[in-house]
Amino acid sequence: MSTLYIKEHEQMPQMAGAPQIWKEPALVEQTPVTVSGTSAQSAAFNAQTKFITIVCDGIFSYLVAADPTAATTNFRVQAGEMLTFAVTPGQKIAAITNA
Repeated sequence: MSTLYIKEHEQMPQMAGAPQIWKEPALVEQTPVTVSGTSAQSAAFNAQTKFITIVCDGIFSYLVAADPTAATTNFRVQAGEMLTFAVTPGQKIAAITNA
């Protein structure tokens, strides 16, 4: 099992050289999602959330939707890779192990 960490943002993190710089504290820092061989969902995104940043300590696939179920055929992410992307308020992210 691994853990998916999720931060929600109102604005796109600003670029200052290579790293992404976002305002702290984040709008929401969700309770981490346990990622295993079964799809697991996050809580719904805040009404003000426009972007999320995710990182997981294991290899996983994810899906973002109103009621997502992740599958190993969804987009695959390497362990430790941080991603920031746009979402719709009220959506959720689901993740599943994909080693």
